[in-house]
Amino acid sequence: MRLVRFAAEDARPIGAHGSGFSISPLASRHGACFQAVVRLQPGGRIGRHPTVGLQMLAIVIEGGELEILAA
Repeated sequence: MRLVRFAAEDARPIGAHGSGFSISPLASRHGACFQAVVRLQPGGRIGRHPTVGLQMLAIVIEGGELEILAA
């Protein structure tokens, strides 16, 4: 068993591709879908970027607003 921390202070900041968020990987296994916890602060964004494998995005909103910009 491996313990995984999701605390904000343990997350890695991401600023590439116009992004502004922090990420904490959940699990990684060669050939598996990438799983992580992403934290967006007000005004934060996930910039358009090339993927390096399968990804899933689940959005949880707690008292905020979400704007999705389509290409």
